[in-house]
Amino acid sequence: MKVHPLNKQLRHRTGIKGLKSKFEDGGTLSLMATSLRHQTTEFFNNSTLHGVRYIAEKERPFCEKFMWFSFTAVGAVTTCIIIVSLWEKFQTNPTITGLDTDFHNWDVPFPAVTMCDLNPVDEELLESYIESVWGTDPPERAEAMLRWLATLSYQSIAEQASQFVSDLSLMDQGKTEPPAPLLNPKDAVFSVVRRCDALFYDCELKGDSEECCDLLVPVFTEMGFCYAFNSRHAEKTWPWQAQALPEQFTEAFIHETDAKWSFLFNSYRNDTTIDIYIHSTEETAGLEQSAQHSWDRRVEKVSFSVKHTYTTEDARQLSIKQRRCIFADEQTLETSSIYTYSTCMRQCRMRRCRAYCKCVPHFYPTTSKFGAIQLRSLSSIKRESNGESSTREPYSYRA
Repeated sequence: MKVHPLNKQLRHRTGIKGLKSKFEDGGTLSLMATSLRHQTTEFFNNSTLHGVRYIAEKERPFCEKFMWFSFTAVGAVTTCIIIVSLWEKFQTNPTITGLDTDFHNWDVPFPAVTMCDLNPVDEELLESYIESVWGTDPPERAEAMLRWLATLSYQSIAEQASQFVSDLSLMDQGKTEPPAPLLNPKDAVFSVVRRCDALFYDCELKGDSEECCDLLVPVFTEMGFCYAFNSRHAEKTWPWQAQALPEQFTEAFIHETDAKWSFLFNSYRNDTTIDIYIHSTEETAGLEQSAQHSWDRRVEKVSFSVKHTYTTEDARQLSIKQRRCIFADEQTLETSSIYTYSTCMRQCRMRRCRAYCKCVPHFYPTTSKFGAIQLRSLSSIKRESNGESSTREPYSYRA
């Protein structure tokens, strides 16, 4: 029997056909798997990570390979956990607060002090004002309304506004010229509250005797009419003002050479309580802060420790959400030249009032966008606040 070898060209063609058939049957995936194993082995053999190359060495027993694989896997998982925790810390608390001991070069501002008499009305001024507005036969509730205006606050608007607005004798319905308190409640309050010289005496600042009325300035707050020392948000003008205040606010500072770091005052009032609010010069005494002390003349001295925190320019590299504070030039308010948390929250509540009655109560600052309120408009705020959910305070606003 003769055996004839196949033609070379025929064998070549047959080989090509078999190779194509192999690829068509899934050879591509097999080739990729082989390549992946080869590349992984090369990486393990040449990697500088400790323990990785021992996994790919063929001479080592399986138990030793499994041991090194377990160690490497545990290390990789631990590394991932540490990286994730550091990233979360960087996102939520990336700043470091340190103690600066070089106090010789500090410019530490003296804290602002706001004093709110719970009964600020002067009886003689009240009687005189009622007579000048309504004559000898005033409405029955005229005195109560003026006392309410002098202590008008965030809470008392919703509590008592309707009682006075619905009183026709106070509103003088049908007359061409409404009473003065209705048109300008702020001037009415100035006309009935106690003057500074009738309320405070024996004032001292850092050990030096000072005129109380030179230090204490009227201020309207969300708790009512008050007097403030070293506050940027105090009134610029008032009826009994002895001398005009400078246009540029002059802030009081604490210096190393001062004899005392204290502010002292006394009051003629023996039958009332004065709430004391201590805050920074830029902040306002508002709903976000409770009175540090309610003075009823049983406490002679209040001592406190001040922590003055400042932020370096390096913090600008972080987002506002990360550092949880903003620089003064990053946010502009319509009602204050300096951004603070309390002034921002106050503006939010002013916006809510403006949405109700296109005006704001007289204890808020008035601007071109926030007009002063008339007494009748308080009922609008009262009605809207009653319509809100009980889980949210009247005209509170999320900043």
